[in-house]
Amino acid sequence: MKLKSLLLASGAALIAVSGARAADAVIIPEPEPVEYVRVCDAAGTGYFYIPGTETCLQISGEVIYYAYFNDGSKASLNDEDEDTDGTIFEQAGDQTGWEKEYEISLDFNTWRDTEYGDLTTSIQLGADESSSVDSSLGDASVVVNEAFITLGGLTIGYTDSFYPGGNGPADIDAEGPDTGLIGYTVDFGNGSFGIALEDDGSADWVPAIVGVVSAEFGNFSVAAAGVYDDTDDFFGAQLHVAYSAGALGIDASVQYSDDGNQVAAFNPLNVSEYSAQFEWVLGLGMDYDVNDKLTVFAGVEYGIDWYGDSTFDGSRDAIDVVLVEVGADYELVDGFTIGFQADFSDLRIDNNGNQQFGFEDAEVSFTRSF
Repeated sequence: MKLKSLLLASGAALIAVSGARAADAVIIPEPEPVEYVRVCDAAGTGYFYIPGTETCLQISGEVIYYAYFNDGSKASLNDEDEDTDGTIFEQAGDQTGWEKEYEISLDFNTWRDTEYGDLTTSIQLGADESSSVDSSLGDASVVVNEAFITLGGLTIGYTDSFYPGGNGPADIDAEGPDTGLIGYTVDFGNGSFGIALEDDGSADWVPAIVGVVSAEFGNFSVAAAGVYDDTDDFFGAQLHVAYSAGALGIDASVQYSDDGNQVAAFNPLNVSEYSAQFEWVLGLGMDYDVNDKLTVFAGVEYGIDWYGDSTFDGSRDAIDVVLVEVGADYELVDGFTIGFQADFSDLRIDNNGNQQFGFEDAEVSFTRSF
């Protein structure tokens, strides 16, 4: 009995040990908790939730490389206050040849919903560098192009002026120059009204006051803007009308400033390198989507100064300038666009110092956006 009991006890012990080892072999440790990135559709395309928060983040950017050519006959504007011979144009110098330039930008945008409306922040880092026929591309410093906060209709920070402006013919509806501002926008559904106090670049404590109102009526849109700066009591205003139907877009605009020199100093109009200097500027532009890849565009801009305190050749009291721009953009693949643009103006100066209309420069650009 004792031997039998001992054998049974030993067998039971072996079974127990074997069972314990078998149980240990199939035990899987609990995985560490992981929070996967969630898409944030409420904020728009490309946003995702920052893990552990209710804030959404979007990262985007752009790289542009330009190559452009000018023939050296393009003129530049004199400062009317410093002119001694009554002329407003001067020869820009020998700049004939190809020039190169690149621009880069990296955008960080955040969004979250609050009881006061959408809370967003936008930061844009950028750099650009250019070369002439006598120099080459070098190192460029990264700068902050934009840094601002919005809460509901409130905008605070460094961003585009509420006063529209552009970079070329008939581009008056584009973004204005960057500046520090505090502004508020009221959305009416098919229209909006905005007012802002903006840094005018002066050393005084009084900001420029900018107001803009816009409305949409079917395929038509209308926008009007005004700016007042206590520096020399400067006032500027503009009216812009646009039509868009299908592949076709047309825009027309007129703008006025009560002192061309002040426009150059504060530059709220910022229409182009030259016509921003003038009392009246008229613009007309058109763009047409030939297909889903190719877009063609053209624009003309006319600036005139009726102040009568400066002349071009001593024979007239008013000066004017005409700029014409034509071009095309072709999206080779999604996110990569090749562009061409040619500019013409009567800012050419011939060998006899006479103003004439003709080719100014041409540009080829390669843009990668993501």
